[in-house]
Amino acid sequence: MELFNGRPKKIDDRLPREMRVYDVLDSLGIEYQRVDHEPAMTMDACETSRG
Repeated sequence: MELFNGRPKKIDDRLPREMRVYDVLDSLGIEYQRVDHEPAMTMDACETSRG
């Protein structure tokens, strides 16, 4: 997995709720990292995606 700093550059496929979270973090000056990944529907899938 790759860590990214700050909000994503491509936002057309993001949920409005996700973008609001980035807006709040940015407005408060909070630095953050994120990971983009395919949906994981089970805990087993989550463990597998962690590598």
